[in-house]
Amino acid sequence: MEQNQPNLNYIRLYEKLKEILGETKLTYANLTSVVVLLMQSVETYNDVRGIEKRNMIISVLKRFITDKMGNNQELREFKILIEATVPELVDTLIAIDKKELTIKTKKCLSKLFSCCC
Repeated sequence: MEQNQPNLNYIRLYEKLKEILGETKLTYANLTSVVVLLMQSVETYNDVRGIEKRNMIISVLKRFITDKMGNNQELREFKILIEATVPELVDTLIAIDKKELTIKTKKCLSKLFSCCC
C-alpha cells in the first residue's frame, strides 16, 4: 500500500496544478507563483519528505508541460528551465520560510552598525 501512496500524491499534485492554472497557460512569467502554490499544497502531504516533495513538484511540472505542449522546442526549453531553476527556487523559498535567509538586509546592517558606533 505504501508504494501506491507516492503515486496518489503525485496525482493529487498534478490535479492541483491543473486547478491552479485553470485555462491559463504555464509560462516563464507565472512559473514562480505556480511553484509557490504547489509547495503550499505538497506541504500538507505528511508521508512525503523534503527532497521528495521538491522532486515531486519538478516531476509534476515536467509532466504537465509535456501533456500540454507536446514535443517541440518550447517544451525542451521549458524542461531545461524547470530543471535549472526550480530546485534552487524551492530550496531558497524554504530557507526564507524557515528564516534561514532574509531579504531585508537594511535592518540587519543598521543593527550591526548601531553596535559598532
